[in-house]
Amino acid sequence: MELHHLETFVKADELKSFTEADKTTHLAHPMVSKQIIDLERCFQVRLIDRTKRSVALTKTEAILLKYESEFLYSRKETSMAIAPCRGRGSGRAPCI
Repeated sequence: MELHHLETFVKADELKSFTEADKTTHLAHPMVSKQIIDLERCFQVRLIDRTKRSVALTKTEAILLKYESEFLYSRKETSMAIAPCRGRGSGRAPCI
């Protein structure tokens, strides 16, 4: 499992559409599907009920979505906290 798989998963759920998710993630539609399938294989559960017109939550997806959204938010916050340290050599000197 890779971080971009989680980001694609969250976006597909948010938009309730693989087609819309591929537009916002700049991935080809088959790649969005593949990343979701890879996550399902990783967790060994079905995450999304697919129809021709929409993406529907499963109980398992709701659980994963909660934790993945928190994880992605923490990642963003960490990146913002570290930003002032970029370009300061070894990182040993105080950066704030």
